[in-house]
Amino acid sequence: MSRSRSVFAWQLMVGLFCVVIWSEEVHPQTLSDGVYAAEQIQPGGELYKKHCISCHDKKYFGPVFKAWSGQPLNNFFLTMATTMPESNPGMLYDEEYADILAYILSLNKYPAGNEKLTADPAKLKAITLSVSAG
Repeated sequence: MSRSRSVFAWQLMVGLFCVVIWSEEVHPQTLSDGVYAAEQIQPGGELYKKHCISCHDKKYFGPVFKAWSGQPLNNFFLTMATTMPESNPGMLYDEEYADILAYILSLNKYPAGNEKLTADPAKLKAITLSVSAG
């Protein structure tokens, strides 16, 4: 193979590699993309009534989400999971905090999706908090 063909083949491989990497790039989700499952609403609501509503009524989170808009959902989740409930911060399991967050999202008219919201930091970092259109 001639030098020019080798260079061309190398450039072609690099170009194809870049296309593959670009096409697999993770595009951040927002809360409007359905980041929780409907099945989380009921258990999340029960936990919310037991542990949260005495301090945070159902209208509390609209302004809160507005203040956190543009930040990764992981930041909000970590704050919630490490500081709440105020009487015993961090007392719940991560899955319970995720269910509570799913319930809060449903209260604020964010749509449910097909997958459960989890406490996986990588997944939560890929979701951007946004103000609800609902």
